Amino acid sequence: MSAVVADLELDAGTQAELIRGFRAQMTLAEISQRNVGAATRALGEARPVEGLGIPKARIDADIYWRMRQRFGAGCWKDTAFLDSYLRHNEGARVPVRSRKVRVGR
Repeated sequence: MSAVVADLELDAGTQAELIRGFRAQMTLAEISQRNVGAATRALGEARPVEGLGIPKARIDADIYWRMRQRFGAGCWKDTAFLDSYLRHNEGARVPVRSRKVRVGR
């Protein structure tokens, strides 16, 4: 963000305020993501949704759009990106247990 702000022809005070505002928004989004994670854990295990499959994560809308803006439109479809995000943000992961019956080991 600071590189984008630096490219604009603004005075130093305005640039600092834009950067401070961006950081404040990201902090609020991270807090919101923690709340989403706590609510997800309170709901317990998720069930597969017919036609959609098994939910893997619940992502706060602000974080979704910031990451999409930063890394490109297809970032959330990239399994490596999503796995990395979930590794660093464990609270976003949805606990899921398979409904299939397993016999044996």
